[in-house]
Amino acid sequence: MTIKRRLKEPLFNFDEMFWTVAFIFLVSTSLVSSKSGQCQPGSKEVFMLATNTGLNEHSYEEFNTNNISECVTRCQNDVKCHSLTYYHNITSAHCRLLENTASNARHVGLSSDKLLLNGTYYFEKICLKHACDRLFVLEWLNGASLEGYNDKSVVNISQQQCLDLCMSDTDFVCRSAEYNELTNECRLSRHDRFSRPTAFKKDEPHVHYFDNSCAYKPVNGGKLTEIMLLGNVQHPYSLSEYYGLTVSECGDMCLKNSLFPCRSFLFGRKSERPYCGLTHQNRAALMHNPGSFEPSQNLNYYEIARSLDGCDTSDIHFELLSGTALDTVPYKVVRDQQPQECLKICRHDENCRSVNVDYRKGTCEFNAESTRSSGLERNLKENPNVNHYEKVCLNVANSCSRDWAFERIRGKELTGISHEKVYVEASTREECETACLEYSEFVCRSAEFNYQMNECRLSPYSRFSATDKRLTLSTSRAVVDYLENNCAHEARGFCNWKSAKQHRFILADRILSTKTVSDCKTECVNNTNFICRSFTYDTGSKTCALSHHSRRSAPPSTLVRSPFERKSKRKPL
Repeated sequence: MTIKRRLKEPLFNFDEMFWTVAFIFLVSTSLVSSKSGQCQPGSKEVFMLATNTGLNEHSYEEFNTNNISECVTRCQNDVKCHSLTYYHNITSAHCRLLENTASNARHVGLSSDKLLLNGTYYFEKICLKHACDRLFVLEWLNGASLEGYNDKSVVNISQQQCLDLCMSDTDFVCRSAEYNELTNECRLSRHDRFSRPTAFKKDEPHVHYFDNSCAYKPVNGGKLTEIMLLGNVQHPYSLSEYYGLTVSECGDMCLKNSLFPCRSFLFGRKSERPYCGLTHQNRAALMHNPGSFEPSQNLNYYEIARSLDGCDTSDIHFELLSGTALDTVPYKVVRDQQPQECLKICRHDENCRSVNVDYRKGTCEFNAESTRSSGLERNLKENPNVNHYEKVCLNVANSCSRDWAFERIRGKELTGISHEKVYVEASTREECETACLEYSEFVCRSAEFNYQMNECRLSPYSRFSATDKRLTLSTSRAVVDYLENNCAHEARGFCNWKSAKQHRFILADRILSTKTVSDCKTECVNNTNFICRSFTYDTGSKTCALSHHSRRSAPPSTLVRSPFERKSKRKPL
């Protein structure tokens, strides 16, 4: 388990008044509630969740419990119970069972009990056909929407039909739904407020937003996910609590949790015992809940870094490590495939976390592990015959369609232009790469991530930029990786070429057949899958091999003598 420390600012900002209104008042909706055991055939009774919300209704039963699952189960098994409010603070927790629902109540609002301001969860029974078995299948936020990310729109249906459609859609994984009760319009999205936090906006009160918790599955193997320590703070929003665990065991409980998608947890001591508290919210969501992130002497806040599990296919990209191999046992080996084909296979294979492309063996080796796996960073070995590609999840609005998004060079940083670098917030390397792709003040051509300081530096230059800046890729004294943006575009124009006869470059990013060396050069200039800076042409087999490297950037021992081939390099424009 990798642990990093920093408490990050919220990723989006809403009016405080909006959140007060949105969470406190649930206006009457067309959502169909159920009575226990009275769902229509083919539907089942499940729960919808709203946070920091309750009804101005008298409960018919109340009891103390530290187990929210016990509260939900009591309501589920009781025909009289149509909804419940569960309240939890540092010293006590209790459950209130209700006969009414937000859909039917005339006066919907927060309980008059002042203690119910923070750490309150409202559950309401609903009937759905395609819901999963979880503590709650939907989280309801009133007066909000995900701006610009509607993948499907359906009109003239009910809210219940809309939610069922999100649960069952086969065109994409539906992670959120919006319903406009005035127009009866349903909008479905492959994204949600967790994957696209900056797009989550205030909307009209008649627009209802729902997160689909069924879209996220428990992680199979916690060693594949990064866990970050972000601060000595606490909040009252733990849904599941455990005592007597270690921090690693608490992290594993979060990753493998099946009651809800666990995105963060608290760990420390309560009542002189080791305490573990899991929640479905991340820091961006918790920032807008009262009582979140108050200083604590006994508890620490940990967050699950966004991993490939639950990552939409549009957000999957690759990192390239040139001249490097991951020393592990592959689960599948494919021969005689283009590097692009190997990446395509890995992209659509959920088991694939990384690929070794071995040019000496002519194989693509697919791995179920990557350097994110526990301790495997040390298994990266320099190898002039191999390029290593790792899957990464980058939640960017404008997706990069190139073969890889970034080339990572370990332990290096760009020197000579330190005064021109921009520092941005990032808790992980992926967040740093995302910041580079989305930066608008200049074209970010490279970034550097300092693991010790959780520091991300963006630059308008790369190691291939003009030499008048005296740029040098130097060994860093700190634990820093250099990240080169392959999604940035270079100007296309007149190029000079320098020929290195009877040499070939082992690591080719694309291999094809051309009739002449001139055709090979044209393919390099017009290539769009990566920035082509050199090519190798075999006059005997008429094989054209394109590379993003120049002679200066090529890893050691990857440019070798060959009596039959010619290598040409583009001179800087």
